[in-house]
Amino acid sequence: MKSKFFIGITFPNSNSQVNGIIQLKKRFDPGGFGSGEIYASLTPPFELENQFKAKVLEDLYDDADSFFSGLGNITVECSGVEVFKGRKNFLFLKSQIRDELYHFQKLLMGNYQFSKEVGPERKYFQSSYILLGKYKEEEDLHSAIEACSEYLEFPFQLKIEQITLFEKTLCGWTAVGNPFSFESESYATSAPFIGTF
Repeated sequence: MKSKFFIGITFPNSNSQVNGIIQLKKRFDPGGFGSGEIYASLTPPFELENQFKAKVLEDLYDDADSFFSGLGNITVECSGVEVFKGRKNFLFLKSQIRDELYHFQKLLMGNYQFSKEVGPERKYFQSSYILLGKYKEEEDLHSAIEACSEYLEFPFQLKIEQITLFEKTLCGWTAVGNPFSFESESYATSAPFIGTF
């Protein structure tokens, strides 16, 4: 049996800005809050036979360990919000990611693009955006945008807590494995950022 998954990063709830994001989502998009974790995607969703889930978690740990072991904290810098319009309006935090995370994301996309068992659906937008909410009505969207200044102070940095595998369930996207956690030692804040996703 196949399920849908994606690989993402999570952030510690002890951060005041993460708490602001949580309050914003609870107020303006309670139905889409899911498990309550704040995350950003590193890959588009992909389909996976459940029997391969343990192997993906094992490979994900090996890849993350080779990239991040000994580096300490890795951060994402958030500089504002952006709207993607369609049948629903999607409100995201714009983020910039450091070299290491950018190249790790490229590795993941390459791995799953050519895997026989795992094939990402290329129609999905590859991003590192943090979803704030989905809105059918323009009025709700504009209210959420205006409230961002009440809950968040731009620009700000979010420390990444874990590399996580998420699975689509009846309750939304749910974390099913955290194969890699970042160390608590400080990471050089002068490291360059790569692109905006």
